[in-house]
Amino acid sequence: MTGEEREFLFDQAVALSELLYRQTDLLLEMLEDIEGRDSIADRIDAIEDEGDFIFHEFSLRFSTITIEPSERRMSIFQMVRHIEEGIDMLDELSKCVVRHNVTEVTSGFRSSINCIAGAVKKEMHLINVLRTFDYKHKEEFIRAVNEFDAFKVEYFKMYNILVYQLFSEEHDPIDVMRWKSVYDAVKQVFEAFEVSTWATEQGIRQLMDTITGKMTAEEKIGQMMFVGITGTTLTENTKNILSGMHVGGVILF
Repeated sequence: MTGEEREFLFDQAVALSELLYRQTDLLLEMLEDIEGRDSIADRIDAIEDEGDFIFHEFSLRFSTITIEPSERRMSIFQMVRHIEEGIDMLDELSKCVVRHNVTEVTSGFRSSINCIAGAVKKEMHLINVLRTFDYKHKEEFIRAVNEFDAFKVEYFKMYNILVYQLFSEEHDPIDVMRWKSVYDAVKQVFEAFEVSTWATEQGIRQLMDTITGKMTAEEKIGQMMFVGITGTTLTENTKNILSGMHVGGVILF
């Protein structure tokens, strides 16, 4: 895969994540204008059509790109595919609100949408971290994944509480059906996000394996070393020595 082809793939991933962001903005708007849910859902659906077009263009181009086994062809495809699936699921969520005639914004519904909004921002950040991935700064990628996963874990806990409340407290049966369907639709959004993150992690792990596979024994040993140096700055001579040793990290004290 050439540099130009790689940039094309990430351009499509970013374009799709931006559509997710636009959809989320509209869902937040729906919280403040639930009476306008029909027109807002139509606008979310139009964005889903844009996502279909972008993914179609991506798929056509992707089929012509030669990708080495080490570049994890399916991981790249799955990452973008499940971002697009997230767009589909947000569209379905908005339709679910309309279909079940949701006319009030409960605290559970508001919290669910805010959780989605937070996750979408973190997914956009994760894609940018992956695009500029540097093995020396792999901790940034791990941190980005954990921050994204935190929203998924939070909602899954929230989902259990919300569903428990539906069935353990006295509610109109129609309301139980309505809100269970809405909360399930939100859960499907996070399930799509989860697969996208998994594919991203797989791609990074393979990239890291490829990098370490090209290292000499001396470089691998150096990466396992964490060196402590007295002082708050490094002299040029010290920098040269550390570079030659390929150390994995340095502590100044």
